[in-house]
Amino acid sequence: MVDAECRPAIHISHQGRLSMTMPQLLAILPLVLILVLLLPPFRFHFLLAGLIGGIAAVLIGKLPAAAISKLFLDGMGQIMTIYSVMLFAATAMVLARCGCTKAVMDLIRGWFGERLEYVAAAMVLVQGAASYMAGNGAANTLVTAPLVVRRRIEDALKRNAQIEANGITVKVNDNKVTLEGKVRSWLERSAVENAAWSAPGIAQVDDRLVVN
Repeated sequence: MVDAECRPAIHISHQGRLSMTMPQLLAILPLVLILVLLLPPFRFHFLLAGLIGGIAAVLIGKLPAAAISKLFLDGMGQIMTIYSVMLFAATAMVLARCGCTKAVMDLIRGWFGERLEYVAAAMVLVQGAASYMAGNGAANTLVTAPLVVRRRIEDALKRNAQIEANGITVKVNDNKVTLEGKVRSWLERSAVENAAWSAPGIAQVDDRLVVN
């Protein structure tokens, strides 16, 4: 049997839960708005969708300027604590475009030569721009770049009518490609190796193909 003195507390707790329902619904409305703007048919840029969602949150919460400034500064502080994640995403985007780390450095050195102060500044700009673009879905550096290069090589093999690509394995480690498997002729082996060299940023091809 429940003690009578406990009943008011339970009643108050129940009322409290009911009173939180509307604020909770209002709190998620900006998030719902952002999702709607990001998905078809709208497909807004994620920065614009976030801005509109933020404005909606300010209007719904009737926040004063001081509260808005505090939330913004606190949010920026939290973002800066995950700089390592941002750098991973940034580098991943660059490697996905260029093929490997060496390709990025070769490109920058081609612009600035051995003037290290300019090379360092260029790398900072690349990482900054990539951090912005990383919001569109860049992933971990160690996974993205090798997969992109390998996919390009495999696509090149499939496009070549002289090559039976099903028995060929392509492995990518930074700027080195290792080819394994069996081919039907020396001509096919040469075509496979040329396809590997055609990928961006490749500096070494280890041809372990066996001619049947």
